[in-house]
Amino acid sequence: MSLGTHLLFGFVLSLATVVNADSQDDMFTCGGFIRSSMPIPFEKVKVKLLTTAGNLKAETEGTANNGYYLLPVYDKGKYQLRVEGPNGWAFDPPAVDIDLNGEDSCSQGRDINFEFKGFSVMGKVISKGSTNGPAGVEVILVDAGSTRTVKTLEGGNFVFPAVPPGVYSIKFRGEVAAVEVKNDNVRLNESVFVIEGYSLKVSFTENRAPCRPNWDLPKAKGSVILAHKDNVPCCGRSLSKDLPKGFSLPAEYHVSCVAKISTDGSYEFPCVKAASKYALFAHVLTQSGQAVDISPEKMDLDVTHADRLLDPFQVTGFPVSGAVKDAGGKVEIKVLETGFETVSDKDGTFRLGSLRGGKYTLQLRKNGLHFENKVIHVDPSKASLPDIFPDKFEVCGDVRVSDSVDIEITEVKSNQIIRARSEVSSGRFCSLLVRGEHIIRPKHSVRLSPWEVKIQVPLTEGQRLVFSQFSAVVRGKVACLGKVCAGVKVALNGASTAKTVANSDGSFMFKSVDPGTYEVCVSHSKSCFEKDCQPITVIDQNIENIQFVQRGYTLRLETSHETELEVAGNVIKVNSGLSSHCIAESKTIPIKSVGCHKFAKADKLVFSPNSEDTVVLNAESHRLKVEINSKLLVEDLRLTCKKGEEVQVANLKEYKKSGDTYIYLTELYQPKGAELILEPHSESLVFKPPQLTMRMPDDCIAIAISGRTGIFIDGAIKPAIAGVEVTVSTKENAKPCKAITDVHGKYRAGPLESQEYTIEAQKEGYGFERIPNSNDMTAVKYSRIDIRVVDGETNAPLAGALVSIAGGSEYRNTTRTGAQGELALIKLNPGDYYVRVMMKEYKFEPLSTMVSVSENSEELLSIKGKKVAYSVMGKVTSITGEAEQGVGLEAISEKCDRHEEDGISDRLGQFRIRGLREGCTYEIRLKKRSDDALPHFDRFLPATQSVSIQRSDITMDLIVVRPLKSTTLSVALRADPAILPTLRVSVWNGGRQLYSHRGARFLTFPQDIPLDGSKYHIELHHQNAKPPPHMSVIWINDVNNLTDFTSPAFFTEKPYHHLELEIQVDEKTAAGHGQTPAPASPFVAVLSVFVALAIFYRKELGDLLRHRQDSSPAAGDRRKNKSR
Repeated sequence: MSLGTHLLFGFVLSLATVVNADSQDDMFTCGGFIRSSMPIPFEKVKVKLLTTAGNLKAETEGTANNGYYLLPVYDKGKYQLRVEGPNGWAFDPPAVDIDLNGEDSCSQGRDINFEFKGFSVMGKVISKGSTNGPAGVEVILVDAGSTRTVKTLEGGNFVFPAVPPGVYSIKFRGEVAAVEVKNDNVRLNESVFVIEGYSLKVSFTENRAPCRPNWDLPKAKGSVILAHKDNVPCCGRSLSKDLPKGFSLPAEYHVSCVAKISTDGSYEFPCVKAASKYALFAHVLTQSGQAVDISPEKMDLDVTHADRLLDPFQVTGFPVSGAVKDAGGKVEIKVLETGFETVSDKDGTFRLGSLRGGKYTLQLRKNGLHFENKVIHVDPSKASLPDIFPDKFEVCGDVRVSDSVDIEITEVKSNQIIRARSEVSSGRFCSLLVRGEHIIRPKHSVRLSPWEVKIQVPLTEGQRLVFSQFSAVVRGKVACLGKVCAGVKVALNGASTAKTVANSDGSFMFKSVDPGTYEVCVSHSKSCFEKDCQPITVIDQNIENIQFVQRGYTLRLETSHETELEVAGNVIKVNSGLSSHCIAESKTIPIKSVGCHKFAKADKLVFSPNSEDTVVLNAESHRLKVEINSKLLVEDLRLTCKKGEEVQVANLKEYKKSGDTYIYLTELYQPKGAELILEPHSESLVFKPPQLTMRMPDDCIAIAISGRTGIFIDGAIKPAIAGVEVTVSTKENAKPCKAITDVHGKYRAGPLESQEYTIEAQKEGYGFERIPNSNDMTAVKYSRIDIRVVDGETNAPLAGALVSIAGGSEYRNTTRTGAQGELALIKLNPGDYYVRVMMKEYKFEPLSTMVSVSENSEELLSIKGKKVAYSVMGKVTSITGEAEQGVGLEAISEKCDRHEEDGISDRLGQFRIRGLREGCTYEIRLKKRSDDALPHFDRFLPATQSVSIQRSDITMDLIVVRPLKSTTLSVALRADPAILPTLRVSVWNGGRQLYSHRGARFLTFPQDIPLDGSKYHIELHHQNAKPPPHMSVIWINDVNNLTDFTSPAFFTEKPYHHLELEIQVDEKTAAGHGQTPAPASPFVAVLSVFVALAIFYRKELGDLLRHRQDSSPAAGDRRKNKSR
């Protein structure tokens, strides 16, 4: 075998290696034949390579002579090969799924063939007067001795696929059409198969059961009228168009036809044209001529290409009227036998529908009244019922004492005694009383006024019942520093509550205090007192001389960390968060931090007794204490601390000695989260660990590093070569030591920790071998080929081009060019080498180049490529401008057969989508990734971007948004300000209370509620167990509809939810309690929107503000430079 044959065989092997290599630009091929038993133009048939999402990766046509096709594939993965001819052509199989993994037909070079099966015969069944027809009716294709049946699709279309050339008959409901298939699809004229109309069947029911012959209702008779606004008549066998007597259609309708109802309650329209917006009306009378209730009154329907069996009309009965007296309006009435419900009008009248002759029981309900069930007799000959009256009336009153009181009510006529009891919380009592005269007496240890009241039931409008007891006066005084007490608040807490403000001399007073146990408390925004609260008991006399003494002034602190502060010569320990401290100092003094944290604006921290502001201490950095231990005293010990591009060096000169160990200390202050690399250095020591990488915690920390005496290695390269990099590694996997040889070939490496080590030397173009039992090495120089790959038009270097080399003595190499398009092949033996270059978007000619290499020679080869496709490249960042890694992108061109290419961003956010065709417009969008090891993203901003590819690459930057993982809730309360403090709003999930807030106009629940679709509901509670009867709650839902409050629910399916609750108070009743309704404030609604937006985007706003703060110094520098 000749040398050329050897080289050609080796070159083929190298190409196989390239084709099966796992890299971005690797190439596979899929091929085969399009087969046909009849002559067809193969060049009209395309074979497409599609992704699993159905997007186009590549396509080709069959060759005209034999239908052969071949497609390149550049990436491993799952694909589909799909064959497509002109519309209607059928192939078997229509598509083949491929998993390109080395075991598939493409990887192993096996043909994938498609067989042509025939053309399509198409047609349509239509309804008369329409361009469409019914779906699901059968059409038959008849061949010599065989038939094929299909059902029509939506609109009446039908298709017989894969029909070979020949003569056929098509049959539909007795109609026959002849067709001949030659060399293309066949489409029948739409007038061949036409349906004139469709039947409608309907029936009546009584009480939801089918009607029987001779109906139970007194013998009824009637008609059903089919009507249409556009005067569409019925077809086929004509029915009457005469309307029944006493019935008239709405003015906009015209009669299509009229059907009589049969004795079993059914009727039929045999032929109705296909059309929309028909209406059915029923007209039924009893034998005596009384109108019968029919449901529905009108039935709308469309006749859409099919016979129809309609839902029946229901005979519901006939109506009866009545009235409820002495009850006002809005009495709830229910017929127990039928379940029918209604509400009386404001004058008490009501109407009961759909009744038949017989006996019924009425259940009546209204707050404040009591009704026994009423039995009524209904007769078709009578249209109204006897009047109905309440059996009892609710009478209520108030007892103004601190505990519950027994109430004795005597009915004068029967002398019957009824007992009630007032509520502890409100003093309210109620009782249901019969009509007539009654006497009410409260029973209590304290005499109440009046001691009895005589009333007439029902009460007159506005009449009130009130009983009250003794009340006391409470007085006291506050002793203040400076003898001025203006602004000191005093609160009385107990069975009842009251608030006041002390006079300038410190005196205060509470009037009308009921007997009981209380607590008197003082408070002031700037002052602190020896006692904040004192207990008192009111029995039957006034309370005097309650004394409070001011101790100092309040220092309010908000600290990010636990620390110690020096104030007025005293050191106080401060916990993180909000805290208050009493300072006995009446002038402004500085606050000094004595802890291990450095706080922002520490030199400006002061305490002022006249200020209500909170002193905020935010730690900017924390102490990092580093201790280095060594048994050797050194003078050159230093510690480098790297934080990004910033390097801080600490020279450790001072030390202390403990036994035979020298201890070197240094302190650094670093901010939370700083990524630090700590590395000790000394010419004589090795360290453990040699390098420490850490993230600064949100607190102070101390670390220790130990050092010991190191070992040094000396050696040389023979013959002497300068610039050789020598690497000495130990078995402990410590950081290797590197050294560069001098002009004499000598090197020195160290210090090392171990006696056992390995030595390696490296310089391009040379090979090195260690001399046994020595640290010296011998050097050998190789032959080499330098390859440079450039763009043929611009001469720009092509980085990442795949270069395959074969030849020499069994030499094989496949690698990529560097950033400058260059590649150096060294350690080459003499011989001939074949070089081939492949790169996505480029075509190289000739396909391969031969290079002859002699001993100890250097060859230079320049290869040019022609660009045939282009790229979109750029950077992906977050909304704050930080680079995002692992973002999948895809470019899809709808007009270029959904051609698809994709890419992924690197750790710097850089991406490149290659292989985009000239003249195509692509949509760049986020590619959903199923790999849980990669970060998941929600969308780009904007979601898609359109690019048009011309003869150049395109650069663009993208912003990506991560998905939200939680939802936030806000609640707005529309209520009188006097009521809000008595309310609590709570959030519940699965029977468990999660959050609770005191009532306010606008509430937010900013805690992270998981965005997992779970159901939550809101509950509103009054401070009493039961809200007062004059208060009602309305839920204003998302579409601004008002509904009765029943614990509104929401599902965590979106990032933000807002609910509004309106608390309505009866004006008359509220007036009796000293409450005045407050108008709704439009400011609350506007504030709700802004607060909701701020909550929803709180993370993005926080990131954006931090980003702007971080970048502001640099911006200031740029402005200074510009002015200079």
